[in-house]
Amino acid sequence: MEMRNTQLPKVLVLSLPKSGTNLLIQLLRGIPSLTYRGGRDVFTLQQLELIKPGDICWAHNRYSVAFHRKLLDSNIKVVYISRDLRDVAVSFTHFLEKVHTKPAFAQYLSLIPTHEERLLTVIKGVRPAKVLAEKTGLTKQPNLIDQSIPSYRWREQKGICAVTFEELMKSERKRNRTVKKIASYLFPELIMNPVRRKNRVHQMIRNIDPQKSQTFRSGNIGDWKKEFHAVHKDTFKKLGGGALLVQHGYEKDNRW
Repeated sequence: MEMRNTQLPKVLVLSLPKSGTNLLIQLLRGIPSLTYRGGRDVFTLQQLELIKPGDICWAHNRYSVAFHRKLLDSNIKVVYISRDLRDVAVSFTHFLEKVHTKPAFAQYLSLIPTHEERLLTVIKGVRPAKVLAEKTGLTKQPNLIDQSIPSYRWREQKGICAVTFEELMKSERKRNRTVKKIASYLFPELIMNPVRRKNRVHQMIRNIDPQKSQTFRSGNIGDWKKEFHAVHKDTFKKLGGGALLVQHGYEKDNRW
């Protein structure tokens, strides 16, 4: 029987896909006392009970009161990572074009002739005509903004540790500060022991290796500036994406 240290945290990484999930998991796997157990797109309430002390798991669950309450009742610590949704759109499009090519939405995108049109489809979503639905298996793909809002609600919740992809990638100073925040959240006793906390942060950062991630593409901030044309910007804003960027501090207004 596997022995567990019940004092260790149960850790669940939550995110919108293509927001830096694997980067965050690599950081957490740098903590020797924790063990990566994998994850699934959506955890049920019952499956949360399978997370044990010392486990690191991941999921893409959108926010719900019931799920949040179950996390609290199960004493599961959540680290939520988010990213500029424009960069998510770009990363998700490349991912479906080159890596995750079997799902129905990827099959649908493969029928679209240009990358620019595929990116637009990722942003605005689609309800395929019957013949294309039968060919690809895709009945509906919601627009990216509607998909993201229920996920981003995690950022507003108390008792979780919310970080951003940009905080981990923009500069060494911001990365150190953000990883320190994560380490202190998971292990509050480190707050009173700066030397141990510094060592823990070093362990976590040292474990980052983009080449070990099958889903890693560039890891850049602001790739959307090279790929968004006027039609992408207009569509994104009309769907409410501009207001979402302002709400989460990525823009000061809708003039970008």
